Amino acid sequence: MFLSPGNVGLLKHPGIWWFLIGQIWLPFVVQTSVKRFRSLRNGEEGALSRRYLADSFSEMSLALDRWLARETIASLVTFILLGVIGACAWGWNTYSNQHPEAVGFDFWDSSRHFWGYLLTRFYKAYIWLWLMPSLVHIQIGIIVCIRRLLRDASEQKGIVLEPFHSDDAGGLSVFVDTALNPMIPTVFIGSMISLSAVLVHRRYDVTTVSGLTLACLTLVLLYFAPGTTLRSVIQQEKRRQISQITQLQQRIYGQISESVSNSELSGDVDAMMALTSVISRIRSLSEWPQLARVIRFATIAWTSPTVLWIANKMFEKLSASITF
Repeated sequence: MFLSPGNVGLLKHPGIWWFLIGQIWLPFVVQTSVKRFRSLRNGEEGALSRRYLADSFSEMSLALDRWLARETIASLVTFILLGVIGACAWGWNTYSNQHPEAVGFDFWDSSRHFWGYLLTRFYKAYIWLWLMPSLVHIQIGIIVCIRRLLRDASEQKGIVLEPFHSDDAGGLSVFVDTALNPMIPTVFIGSMISLSAVLVHRRYDVTTVSGLTLACLTLVLLYFAPGTTLRSVIQQEKRRQISQITQLQQRIYGQISESVSNSELSGDVDAMMALTSVISRIRSLSEWPQLARVIRFATIAWTSPTVLWIANKMFEKLSASITF
């Protein structure tokens, strides 16, 4: 549990607690994301038309079920590839823990401590060969199905773009939120583990920081996977609505030219001006919902260990230069 001074025992490293928190938190948020995708059927989010939900959504839900059950070639190959990546991570950790001298101190699950090393081989095999591949596989499945849902709903004119929705994206941010919610805790926990490594090791831990970098890049890339499709859908729906409103304005303008009384003319002009405001609102809707939030979060998560490491180095130099 505790090793000699200068070395790192189990309870001396706060990173272990974040690993344990992650094992509870991550499956929960992934499950929540799956439920949120299925709950789109209820129409509460308002992003899909009732006609589309009644006629076509069941097919999209079935596609997600087949992915989760690994019944398709793409799903099965993806899971196998994720398992291979996990095996590489497990192998690297197994190898690096045989050489604690590389980091300058001993730690509780190095090969110098037989039981700690042996037990963590099984524990980390569970993490890297089963838990993480399974969670990432589900995450990819949700994104694949959201992309398919967006394309299918767009083709069937089943997307509902609400110009005055509070998310400033026509109410379509729900698709991004459903796809990326599981990644936010993943990146956060990765950042906390990296911060813990910097605090304990007092230097950059290559393995941990590279893992955090991969998580941040994955978050950004996974945003663009459904994000590019969603942007295309939003642009298409904006053009459609603007075209409809413009046609209505043309009809109203025709009525203005035929108006014989000032009261009729005033009402038609007010209607045209109101419709012009609606067009401006539609044009201002974000075509990249939540992008700024994703980039801001990934940047803060990735730079936090770096800032802490720089601050620690500056403090060490300042302390060395000050004599009492």
